[in-house]
Amino acid sequence: MRGATLPIITALLLVSCGAQSGPAPGNGSSSSSSSLSLSLMELTSPAFVDNERFPSAYTCDGDEISPPLVFHSIPAEAKSLALILDDPDAPGSSFIHWTLWNIPAREQDVATGEIPPGAREGKNTAGGKGYVSPCPPTGTHRYVFTLFALDAELGLPAGAAPDELRRAMEGHIVEETKLTGLYSRS
Repeated sequence: MRGATLPIITALLLVSCGAQSGPAPGNGSSSSSSSLSLSLMELTSPAFVDNERFPSAYTCDGDEISPPLVFHSIPAEAKSLALILDDPDAPGSSFIHWTLWNIPAREQDVATGEIPPGAREGKNTAGGKGYVSPCPPTGTHRYVFTLFALDAELGLPAGAAPDELRRAMEGHIVEETKLTGLYSRS
């Protein structure tokens, strides 16, 4: 009996501490630390794998259009989704390449070069509206897509600045997940 007790205690400790297996680190992270539920939301792309090379077709060396993205396991309480693409390796500070919000929670993807009906695009760090393609000046940069499940639609007008989007999302984030692509110019 004694030999069987240790595995049972270990399993109970793992469950009570919220240990989980699942998406790779950085994926499926939940903004709620008070829940022991497993986080399942995931963001993927048929064009690239998380933490691998970002395809040049979606950069300044290619067609300069947004890549296809696929959403998995959106929480039932989500009313809308928001997406931010940033380059944390940009000189000086993070460079926001794309903001998109009020994506209907029922959507399962964003097609190449498109935005879902009803969604709104905001300003990027370059000052324009919409997607600005990755174009690192030197070295390899990380391009991080963060998908947010929100418990409300946001009343922001199209063209809002990234800081406005972040403020509007405060208190409404149900869950978030990330997908990262790496890119350097040849």
